[in-house]
Amino acid sequence: MKSPPPPARSRQTVFDGEAPELRKETLHQQAYEALKRAIMGGRMRPGHAVSLRSLAAELGVSPMPVRDALNRLVTQRALELLSNRTVRVPLMTREKFQELTAVRCHLEGQLGLRATSAIPKQQISALAKKNGQMNAAAESGSVEDFLHLNFEFHFMLYEHSKSEVTLPIVESLWLQAGPFLNEHVRNRGFGISATHHEEIIAGLREGNARKVQEEVEADIRDAANSILEYALSSD
Repeated sequence: MKSPPPPARSRQTVFDGEAPELRKETLHQQAYEALKRAIMGGRMRPGHAVSLRSLAAELGVSPMPVRDALNRLVTQRALELLSNRTVRVPLMTREKFQELTAVRCHLEGQLGLRATSAIPKQQISALAKKNGQMNAAAESGSVEDFLHLNFEFHFMLYEHSKSEVTLPIVESLWLQAGPFLNEHVRNRGFGISATHHEEIIAGLREGNARKVQEEVEADIRDAANSILEYALSSD
């Protein structure tokens, strides 16, 4: 005699009949990516107030995708919402900057370490070209080009780490630290990054992962020390 079948289980619901509409990459995601890169690439400064309508006009979209992107960036602490509903790039404190620097040194050094064994030779050449463009931007005094190229240099390297966990965290840290680092370059000038970048490229060509790790960390640490010395008050 066969056993009776188990009682049917009721299907578990998650959204109780109110499931969100799923969509492929849309203007919402594109607006978010554009604003994220603008923050990390030096186009927004600490204390910079963000205008929803101005951004929408610049991007050629309606305010809704931009509002959604701003909300996401506020959640990530890349932007802050003030009591008067103004959205701005946060100001920086010494303590927060020191913590960001310590975490960045560790995580970005690990990404450089992992990337060394995986990066193709042609990509090392691409990094060298990018560094050359950075040097040219510094010589011409083009701050925005220099900052954007610096962002591209680092993430061209890090993407070869194939990290699904650390890389998104590093992006979040750049969103928080980037505007302040970029403001310092505008105020104090160029020089530190290019030297360390050359050593990073040399380490990649040698297959010396430890050297790449150390130079990535030194790049971050030297820039931070310069900022702490000249740009932050002691209070």
